[in-house]
Amino acid sequence: MRARGGDVGSRGAGRRRFKRYRTADLEGRLDACIPARVVDISVSGLSVETGSQLRIGRSYRFALGDEEETLKLKGQVQWSRLRGTRRTSDGDSMAVYHSGIALDDMLSDTARALIHLVER
Repeated sequence: MRARGGDVGSRGAGRRRFKRYRTADLEGRLDACIPARVVDISVSGLSVETGSQLRIGRSYRFALGDEEETLKLKGQVQWSRLRGTRRTSDGDSMAVYHSGIALDDMLSDTARALIHLVER
């Protein structure tokens, strides 16, 4: 699991509470059956790429990583958009969705305050 360094300068960056990092080759599964690629991640959330749209407001369990190192998280979908299509290995078209997930109970109020103070 590696972050590619640098924060993400995309939509909503001015509203973000915590720095987001783009990821390189970080994959996981939502609810044990939906493959997902992590696009970017922070201590409070992540955005993922999936082949199906995630339901806004629904909570998902997320297993992040590989057999050697797996982190289990839970979060709620804040947004989900069709990003485009991609060709599969057999030549079919497949939908590509990007979704934002707010992670549940990642930091205590004290930890949030400390991070906010340090990042000012």
